[in-house]
Amino acid sequence: MRTVGTRRTHYRGTPPVVIPRQQPGRSKQDISPGVAWSVPLYKRFWSRVDKNGPLPENRPELGRCWVYLGGKCEGYGWIYVGGGRTKRASVYAHRLVLYWMTGRWGRVGMHKCDRRACCNPTHLRWATHAINSQDALIKRRAYIGESNSNAKLTEVRVREIRQLRQEGKLLREIEALTSVSESLISKVCRREVWKHV
Repeated sequence: MRTVGTRRTHYRGTPPVVIPRQQPGRSKQDISPGVAWSVPLYKRFWSRVDKNGPLPENRPELGRCWVYLGGKCEGYGWIYVGGGRTKRASVYAHRLVLYWMTGRWGRVGMHKCDRRACCNPTHLRWATHAINSQDALIKRRAYIGESNSNAKLTEVRVREIRQLRQEGKLLREIEALTSVSESLISKVCRREVWKHV
């Protein structure tokens, strides 16, 4: 994947390359990012971390969060890696800490403390999307049911649809009564959606 310019794009896997665009009349030396890049990544990173952050509300036994004070995207810290004549990309701060800890890139960097800007290695672990989603459901951080702004049904209507189906009504009859598509009614009845009701 080749990207041109210096867009702030974040990657979940191994960071792809970002190749700076060379403008007419500029030499390759002019593309280097400047004085800030002369500092090694490790020092640059840890100079932007406050190790006296708040205690996690859900698990205070973990100890204080180390809050990343640098750039943020949706609450997650991010930092540029590479630079100069090497390839440059931005990486989420907590994922970089996990990489330094484990020596590998995982799928999802999960926070035990539920603080997106936290970089404390004891609060982080690699996980899968399924494990991270399950963790969000358990901790009530996911928008499910009526709390989801895209929900077409309410819990009352879901119970009503299931009751009608148990009484032997056909999907098209339930569709006529509820003004909901047959496919959604089918998924509700098989508990593929609205499982929590």
